Amino acid sequence: MGIRGLHTYICEHASKTLEWHRLHDRNLIIDGNNLAHFLYAECSGINAYFGGDYDKYANFVQKFFEGLQQCNVKCIVVLDGGQPMDGRKLMTVRTRLQMQLSMCLRASPAMANFKIFPPMGRQVFVTTLRSMDITVLQTDFEADQEIAVLAKNLGYTVLSNDSDFIVCEVPLIRLESINYKNICTGTDKATGETYSYIPCFLFNREKFCTMSNINREHMPLFGTLLSNDYIPLSEFANFYLHLESEVQQPNHRHGHGHGKRRKGKYREITEGHKRIKNLLLYLSRNSKKSVQEIVKKVISQYCNPRLRKPMLTCIDDYANLDARKSNLFSALPESVIDEAPLSEAEKSALKATGGKKGKRMQTALLLKTGNRPPNWFVEAYRTHRISHEVSDILTKGYFISPPQVEMKSQQSSYLVAEPIVRSVYTVLWKGLRWNEQVLQDTYESEEDLSDFDDCIQFLDISQDGADDTLLDSNGEGNDVASVEEEEEEEGSEINIEEKEENDMASDGEEKEESEMVNEEEEKEEDENISEDEQKEERREKIAEEEEEEEEESNMGSEEVKSFPIQQNITSAQGDEGAQNRGIKRGNQNSQKRNRNKKKKKQSAQEQNYRPPFRKHLRWFIRKYDRLWIKDLYFLDKQQANLLPSLDDVEKMSLHDKKIVFYRMLNLKASFQQLDLPDDLELILDFILYWFENSSTELADIHAISALVCVFQYYIIDGKNGRVRTKKKFAEAPAAQEKVSKMLKDSVYASRKATFSSLVYNMSHEECLVAGSNLFSYHHRKENFNVNDFNMTTVHSFSEFQVCVYFLQLVNSLLCFPFPLLSIEFLWGGTFSYNIFHHIKKCGDPLLWVRKSLGMGTCLERLFVKLYDEFRKRHALPILRGKKRKESKGVKKKRGIDLKEENILVAAKETKNDNPLCQVDDRFDGLEIDWG
Repeated sequence: MGIRGLHTYICEHASKTLEWHRLHDRNLIIDGNNLAHFLYAECSGINAYFGGDYDKYANFVQKFFEGLQQCNVKCIVVLDGGQPMDGRKLMTVRTRLQMQLSMCLRASPAMANFKIFPPMGRQVFVTTLRSMDITVLQTDFEADQEIAVLAKNLGYTVLSNDSDFIVCEVPLIRLESINYKNICTGTDKATGETYSYIPCFLFNREKFCTMSNINREHMPLFGTLLSNDYIPLSEFANFYLHLESEVQQPNHRHGHGHGKRRKGKYREITEGHKRIKNLLLYLSRNSKKSVQEIVKKVISQYCNPRLRKPMLTCIDDYANLDARKSNLFSALPESVIDEAPLSEAEKSALKATGGKKGKRMQTALLLKTGNRPPNWFVEAYRTHRISHEVSDILTKGYFISPPQVEMKSQQSSYLVAEPIVRSVYTVLWKGLRWNEQVLQDTYESEEDLSDFDDCIQFLDISQDGADDTLLDSNGEGNDVASVEEEEEEEGSEINIEEKEENDMASDGEEKEESEMVNEEEEKEEDENISEDEQKEERREKIAEEEEEEEEESNMGSEEVKSFPIQQNITSAQGDEGAQNRGIKRGNQNSQKRNRNKKKKKQSAQEQNYRPPFRKHLRWFIRKYDRLWIKDLYFLDKQQANLLPSLDDVEKMSLHDKKIVFYRMLNLKASFQQLDLPDDLELILDFILYWFENSSTELADIHAISALVCVFQYYIIDGKNGRVRTKKKFAEAPAAQEKVSKMLKDSVYASRKATFSSLVYNMSHEECLVAGSNLFSYHHRKENFNVNDFNMTTVHSFSEFQVCVYFLQLVNSLLCFPFPLLSIEFLWGGTFSYNIFHHIKKCGDPLLWVRKSLGMGTCLERLFVKLYDEFRKRHALPILRGKKRKESKGVKKKRGIDLKEENILVAAKETKNDNPLCQVDDRFDGLEIDWG
């Protein structure tokens, strides 16, 4: 949520609205989404066009919070959950997704200032905070109101750049005003003690109201009338035209030339600031009137009457910060509530809401049956161990994949995880109480989905059960799809508005009325059916849906409004627009009938109305350069029966959870039989799934690059910490001498060492030497040729990121049979790109990696063993590129016959040529030379 133009307006009047403040010994409620994006934009050295430098971002986040901790600032970070149930913000989200998608497809090193939040940046942000023991909470839906409620009732200060908090009655520190790089020292005049503080600015609401001459109680109304993500500015167009005409008219009471002077002044400010000034003048003239009186006047004279309810809802969200409006109190420890500056009665009331350890957490996440998810799931979701996208799948049946840097001509990198998404959708929705006919229709095999025609109306379903819908660059439906695109895609492409008209509930009160009217018209089409038969037919229809949609009677009206595809259809289009879109409503003549008669019957029937139950997941992904919706269905009945529901997961053993994990991944091979720690087993699963499902031609150097990333970020950084400056490697020569001595130890250099013993015996010194050898690949090379930027490489590793994300999602939904790993410990964009293109030009990439890790060390031997096991489970073709011409004066190497660039050839290796194939004596040919 955000109030347009208000942020810059406050900054323009900073001297009158902000006051300088020393931030120390203070409790903060931090807008997590806002801060995560802010810090990513502030972080230097990130090359976002390579897919995401997560390690650099994690370091920057850590330093920011270390500064706060140094100033004795206690933090609670709150992040957004899923989209609101009423769907009123989804149109805005869709538009932003399309903009981000366009940026990602144009990503290049030539764009010096290119920075777009990477798809797993939020997970890295949360993981870093959790490692610092900072409280992280995730709301069920949007976090703005929950943050304001916590701050109001706990006496905390909000830290955010979101302009919504300006109109809420809570203390606010503007995030952009914090000089976090400058930690100063001050002295307490009363005690003489010194303390550390960060300079910043507090928003002074009293000064703002005094400057504007408005009633402080009108601040929520002020924020609502300026429009936000929920109410578009166009709804207040007539109101602002009236305000502007009043200001521009000459005021003869103030003398000649006054109107002309005001007109000249307005030419110097933006349209947004002009609207704010006009609104402040209007509210100042009506400062003695109540909020209800002003709303009534604005609605009756300038706006559509249907806007009254959304306006009052927004005003209430800003003004009413009752603790009962937040479910987060159940996740807070009692110590936080005890420290709050509240009366004992207020503290007791908050503790009754939650806070007691082991108490059942409150949540608004409900299945379509109205059932509450199990407590383990709610706890994991509330602490952000389960990602926020699950909320949308669980409650609304759609899934939004954030855009990432990838190749326009290739299919979306997210499609690599399509089998997993179907499995996740099935697990989350399993256990719904459907009648037998619905179950039969739902669990049909993918080869024949004709039975879906009865339950999903007016859709052309392809043989694979996937339906693709195109959204154009403006986020609106595309009426015409080219013949070429239809032939290329497996799913059938249809008009987005037609799809939404039929298999989703429309938004807004007018759309709800239209649905009721159409239903009524369909009934009257058949004149041979008597009125009693119509009623009986309706009662049977409701009875069939009651079991599966118990809670829909309460959520029905919100679900009807939830999907914003309908929001781009104005009321002026009416039925004519529907006919132009080719919507089938039975008999088209029924659309021309007089609807006034039908509206009289509507009120009596609204109680029995239930939106249609949708049995497919709507997946927002990229197709070419546009945002598409791909429909995914449940797994077939046989596969679904092998998967647990959320209620079953908690009762399962660790062994059974792992079995289900591999079943959901549908991996042809696994690493379960090896003596591997669980974390390394999961990491190899990431890579194996990537190779088995990728749409690109992966080769040996892709696997080598991925493993090198794992060794750098997970093992070497795990021993040394994240070292990204050359000074830190000053001790590398001395460490190398120690490693040379260790290699002479028979126990250390044992050739029969298992995976576990290699991990256990791995030393800090050998990791320091290896980190020094790989250090230069963390940064973009100075002689990097922008014209040689290879988007195909970036696209391949974007698929790897997707695999990591979705395998971790499966891991979390099964209550973590494997450790929770984050991408910053596994992969980095710049590092992987540099390693890949370096070894691509090597005659023997594996030999180069072994030398870089240290021949004969535990680190190098572990790499060889893991790579060997991976080769046994997946065939790896060889990919080599042209070697660059040697500069003058450099002696050319002989005996290296390189293939043409980007050409895949079959791997032809003999046991004598490749020591990895010598199973009996695998390390016999290793050269150990540390002279």
